[in-house]
Amino acid sequence: MRALERACEEGDDPACGKLAWHLREGIGIGRDLALAAALLDKACRRGSAGACDDLGLMQIRGQGGPVDGKRAVATFTKSCDAGHGNGCYNLGIAYRKGIGFTPDLRQAAEAFRKACDAGSQKGCGELGLALGEGRGVTREVKRAVQLLQKACEGRYWGACYNLARLLSDGTDAPRDLERAVELYELACTQGIHSACNNLAVLFVEGSGVPEDRKRARQLFERACRAGVRSSCRAIERLDASP
Repeated sequence: MRALERACEEGDDPACGKLAWHLREGIGIGRDLALAAALLDKACRRGSAGACDDLGLMQIRGQGGPVDGKRAVATFTKSCDAGHGNGCYNLGIAYRKGIGFTPDLRQAAEAFRKACDAGSQKGCGELGLALGEGRGVTREVKRAVQLLQKACEGRYWGACYNLARLLSDGTDAPRDLERAVELYELACTQGIHSACNNLAVLFVEGSGVPEDRKRARQLFERACRAGVRSSCRAIERLDASP
């Protein structure tokens, strides 16, 4: 740890980032959120886009100081403007949630576009979601499907779930229940619990898969244990049905 401290003192920004992580997590050193934030702030001011991204996350979570959404947006913007894809992604999330200020879906979509352009699969996935639902942008379902597919292939599991929703709905995209089942299964196994719920619904209905209430119940129970309330209610309905 001393080597990291010395390197950080000498202006090594990656070392400052690593040291800040240890201080934030309390691993190998006493937990000190204020010092972690100070180190990241110093590295961010020197131009480290990664440090700005990490600092913005601390600011928006209230780590090392009060929750400060506006300040986090400014910090994420600095990271994003330097071409850091994850900084752009987090900027988009901040704008969408509007912690401490009014949400701005247009700015969120623009940040996700920059994140995607910088190679962030999460950014592509969230841009795809915005395009699919018309959040802050003109609705473009065909483009949304392309982006969600790209992000899903890039192992951003939330994109697999959102693509499955578009394909199972079939309102604006060609309905493909078999593909939707595959995507829900993939997202479910990767911890997207709403995907488990939606997959269970398809098993109850026999949509894209043979009707299988036993399998549906297993999936509902998995999602219910994870806090998906609609799955808990679905189990009650299954128990009450003949």
